[in-house]
Amino acid sequence: MTEPQTSKGDFQEDLHTKNIIKEASSKNHLLSSQRSVSILSEESRKPYNSTKISQDISKSIKQNLNYYPVIVDEVTFLNTAIPQGYTMQFQIIKDKESSRINGAQYSLATTSDNKHLMTAQKGFSLCCSNFNIKTSKNEPIGEMSSNMLGTQFQLFGKGTKASKATHPNQIRTQLGVFEYENMILKSGQPKTITCTIPSIQKNGSPREVKSFDDNSLVDDKSVIKLQNQKPAWNSNIQAYVLNFSERVKMPSVKNFIMKQVQNGQLMDQESFQFGFASKNILNLDVSYPFTPLQAFALAISNLESKIACD
Repeated sequence: MTEPQTSKGDFQEDLHTKNIIKEASSKNHLLSSQRSVSILSEESRKPYNSTKISQDISKSIKQNLNYYPVIVDEVTFLNTAIPQGYTMQFQIIKDKESSRINGAQYSLATTSDNKHLMTAQKGFSLCCSNFNIKTSKNEPIGEMSSNMLGTQFQLFGKGTKASKATHPNQIRTQLGVFEYENMILKSGQPKTITCTIPSIQKNGSPREVKSFDDNSLVDDKSVIKLQNQKPAWNSNIQAYVLNFSERVKMPSVKNFIMKQVQNGQLMDQESFQFGFASKNILNLDVSYPFTPLQAFALAISNLESKIACD
């Protein structure tokens, strides 16, 4: 059955009435290994309640969320960074019918009420991974492509490639670069994942970086760098371990956590947590400075097979 179309007002009302981002303090133990992940240590995460968020937005934004905009449509919401100090919970559902012929397909939904937000469809390619990302209303919102080895993925917003644009305003923006360490000579060791995204403006949206070439964002000086938290080796169980809280249920090399990098060191606060809840459902917890779109794309890039990394 086709979902009924919603107006901008309807979308704002959804945020008022549905618990999209729920408050939670969880105690659980999870381990992550290069080969497996199981339950192991304790973590509590600070959160956010969508009902409270939307009330703050409509009544008194300045009190708690200084830059979070009035969310009147889905595209604005998906392209706005999660406010600092809050975590939003999503699920990524892998289409069971996906195949090499029709391409992998992933959907993003809110955890609390299963509200569908985005779909990423993989296009056919002999050497690279290419994804078209659309909103729940089938509106294009981004594209992601990789190099042949799978060591780099680039996320773009709407627009045209620089080589095809007739005016600078038509050139698409670069929203993220996700880089994976080449593991050909390091089999069995934890890999490094590096993420580069534009800095966040006062209104919560990523600063616009035009993609004049593949290195436009990486070479930009005003960017945010993030890196995955490396798991620790646990000699008792002979596996690498990480703390994921109760959101990750199954062992997988694809489970990972990202943190911001400052002065060459990882910050304490997690910005991104991702892992398997079941065979075809993965839980995704997103915090500042990621937008839902950026986090969705990063998660998908990690799920893709990589010649030089898996």
